[in-house]
Amino acid sequence: MQDSQESIEVLVECPNPNCNKTKHISVPKYLFGNKKMGTLKVQVHAGICCEHEFIAFVSNDGKIRGYESIDMAIDLSKIKKAAIEGKIFIRDLISTYGDYALSSCLHAILCNFPIIFLRTESEKSKTAMISHLFNQFLPEIYRKNLVQVSTIKEEDYLKTQISEALVISPTGVLANSPWEHISLNIEKDLINNALSILDDSSQEIIMQQEIEKIFKHAEFIAKKIENKDIYEEDLIKKFKKEFKKPLREEYLNMLKDIVKYRFKKDVNRIKIRSFDTLKEGLW
Repeated sequence: MQDSQESIEVLVECPNPNCNKTKHISVPKYLFGNKKMGTLKVQVHAGICCEHEFIAFVSNDGKIRGYESIDMAIDLSKIKKAAIEGKIFIRDLISTYGDYALSSCLHAILCNFPIIFLRTESEKSKTAMISHLFNQFLPEIYRKNLVQVSTIKEEDYLKTQISEALVISPTGVLANSPWEHISLNIEKDLINNALSILDDSSQEIIMQQEIEKIFKHAEFIAKKIENKDIYEEDLIKKFKKEFKKPLREEYLNMLKDIVKYRFKKDVNRIKIRSFDTLKEGLW
């Protein structure tokens, strides 16, 4: 059996063109053993390599496949655990796993993917508390499909067959994400907005209200493509007319994921007019 304490040294380089500092970081070896494809996503916090925050994409052979700069990181030095017996809050998860992992959890919640937390042999399961918190994020009308949260011991991870689930290591490494790479800036904004409220319990209400708005926007798109194709430009216009707000590309990409995974609609029905025009010209 592979020791969960064994690690692989990975050389990361800050993607900031004015920095480019390098640092060896340790990634648990067992995370690579259950990775058939894709990459591990490792958040390199400010102060580890340099003063910048970034994500390193590490392939299953331990090689760097790319980076993503983080323009707006949550200051973890100001985040302290709530330390309330029997309950867990947003800042507890951030202080334990980091903001990128929690942003990924929010995306999993929005898309209705199971979430699995890996834990050490000595660590107690927090499944019930985390599950309660995440399901509090869901508006009541969407609680027909509750957020599925579970834990697996590190030593048992290699024995499992996982594909359609978000998997997070004890240190916040994304061992598996069931969606194609997407910016999580909107999810991070949700976290920042919630943290602006000092009362931990009230943060859940803020999160619930924001997610309800997002689901309404996703349902609007789902209905527009239910029985017919639509050009993206036309969809953006209809969205703006309906909700009196612009539909930014980053937000649209997130909504597409929700429509695809939670509402099970074919987002390929959203067409790009310039592509169709090009095809017509070729034929």
